[in-house]
Amino acid sequence: MIGVTADMPGGLNQNVDSEGVDWDAAEPEPADDDSGFSITAITRFFPRLQLGKNRSSFSSDTANVLRGRLQAYTLITLLVLVLGFLASLGNDTPLRVFRVIVLLIMATAWWRLRRHQDDSLITLRFIETTCVIALVSQVTAMAWLRIDGFATAGDAASTVGATQFLHTLIAVVVLTYGMFIPNSWWRAASISLPIALVPIGVVFALRSFNPDFVTIEQTVDLSKPIPETLVAAVIAITGSQMIQSVRREAFEAKRLGQYTLLDPIGSGGMGDVYRAEHRMLKRPCAIKLVRSDVSDGETAIQRFEAEVQATAELSHWNSIEVYDYGRTDEGTFYYVMELLPGENLEQIVKQHGPMPPGRVVHLLVQVCDALTEAHSRGLIHRDIKPAN
Repeated sequence: MIGVTADMPGGLNQNVDSEGVDWDAAEPEPADDDSGFSITAITRFFPRLQLGKNRSSFSSDTANVLRGRLQAYTLITLLVLVLGFLASLGNDTPLRVFRVIVLLIMATAWWRLRRHQDDSLITLRFIETTCVIALVSQVTAMAWLRIDGFATAGDAASTVGATQFLHTLIAVVVLTYGMFIPNSWWRAASISLPIALVPIGVVFALRSFNPDFVTIEQTVDLSKPIPETLVAAVIAITGSQMIQSVRREAFEAKRLGQYTLLDPIGSGGMGDVYRAEHRMLKRPCAIKLVRSDVSDGETAIQRFEAEVQATAELSHWNSIEVYDYGRTDEGTFYYVMELLPGENLEQIVKQHGPMPPGRVVHLLVQVCDALTEAHSRGLIHRDIKPAN
């Protein structure tokens, strides 16, 4: 657990336990797994974790997911609207200014989501609602003009086709919204159901404002027993509920006592290291989870506890500070360390090439100073390498 600093570009200051650091002087640990790993490693190696609940933390997780989904949603919608706008340039349409406004709304939303990574969940929900309302408004206005125009011209077939096309477009909007946007079932319902009723509202309004539409409706039945938009809304609501449940289960799988596991940092022979956060203090930290196949047995746990306690006594400024350690009710051992951002030596050399001798000496002196204190307390680092 060594951190070194450098006052040059690409300075080094990182948790080095991420590639399999062990402080015990017993047999060498297995080789590192260079194949990469994900958060699912938790359930693979720590299947019995006892998990807590914290609504505000789940809201933060929802905000992170929503930000990424909204970026994709606004970008895809923007591209589709741009293509539609370009295709209509040759037509004299009264909606041209309105379509430009909707394009600007989508472009502004996408730009803000790209530039601002710290928006609150309330802000993100406002952006989401604004974009959805703008999109539905454009679809509705376009459909209204088409249906009204065909009805006025007495073209029954085109009127029916335009009405059917409105149902299809709204169904796509509802399904796309349900697929992209993370929601609870009640929020998905509060958004999806009103959108699904738009075609019914358009038909009802046309009956009041266009007598020609009423005439066509007398010869052609435009009503539907179960509109596909409502079917799409039910699918979107059900899907949102299922996805929300899976997300919550995945989020709870990243909980460890008072800590919330965030992103994986690295993996080694003894366990996996994650960037984490204290739930109450909101202090960033790094947590190493010792794999169950390594920590099975009371003797192994006592050894790990003794090592962590000894490591916590290290005071050199190049040694990682240990904040906490413990076991879950089911026996999974973990310890919590200071989180040091930055790059390790291996990454710096790969990105910038060989270091000047003076800088190498500057870094190695810090490593040796930290190891000297550790050795004086009987701790042996068995995996010294640039990545550590």
